[in-house]
Amino acid sequence: MSWFMFAHVVVMPVRVQAHMRLVCPPPRSPETGAKTGPCDAPNNPAQDAFPLAPGWQTVVFEESIFHAGAPQRIALSRDGADDGFETCVLLDHIPHFDRPPVAPRMSRPTTYTPYRVSVYIPDVKCERCTLQLISVMSDWMHGVPIGTKCAYKGAIDAGTVPRSPSTPACPVVYHSCAPVSINGTGDRNAACLAASSAANNASWPYVSMTPNVYDHAADTADFTSEYTIASAGPWSTASGQCANAWGTFVPKPSGMKTMDEFTALADDNGGRRELSTTSTTLVAQNG
Repeated sequence: MSWFMFAHVVVMPVRVQAHMRLVCPPPRSPETGAKTGPCDAPNNPAQDAFPLAPGWQTVVFEESIFHAGAPQRIALSRDGADDGFETCVLLDHIPHFDRPPVAPRMSRPTTYTPYRVSVYIPDVKCERCTLQLISVMSDWMHGVPIGTKCAYKGAIDAGTVPRSPSTPACPVVYHSCAPVSINGTGDRNAACLAASSAANNASWPYVSMTPNVYDHAADTADFTSEYTIASAGPWSTASGQCANAWGTFVPKPSGMKTMDEFTALADDNGGRRELSTTSTTLVAQNG
């Protein structure tokens, strides 16, 4: 059992872009800054599809450059193609971790901020579907003025979000994709089963927010350093093949780092932290 203590500190603004990539399931490429969707790289048949079972499955991803308030979304493609994501959005408005214990540095993968969230995989048969993660830049520095909103271009193009001057396409979105196989029974190319949407949306704190539409830097909330959402729910329970994945393609440490260890890591990287908001120091104790 772990408990966490938070203490506020004030820091100077420096970072302006967030870069994100999947960790588990393994992504097509190590790229964290792929802006051209729907994926970070072309499909590589030599890369094995990662096996997933229907039901709750943990997805692990990480951020290489901090950006406050950048929401994420996880979706599933049709079988054998990089399309159909908009018909199978598994979880939307996943909040950004605005209080990481150490500022991630692009050149130091060991400092990347890890996330974990569990999604309900539909009972479908997929020999090679694609799990897609997007991270939306929803602030004025990336073309979303204060008091406005933007929509994901893929959703606009698919017709799931109406074209409107009031919801232009989000100017900057990062993409990461992983090939997956699912040993279910339904036809993914026919539909993304309603049971998956119902399970994923049950008690999700952000289900009332308009799908694929993102307010100006609004989707902020706290993930703990175990990268789960603070609110209780199945999405915060580790499940499936990726339950023990941690960080950049390495096993999770046996115990949480202490504040001294986080400080030593930050000092080794040339400074305590470089975040763009009032941040939080994390102290973890295991017992």
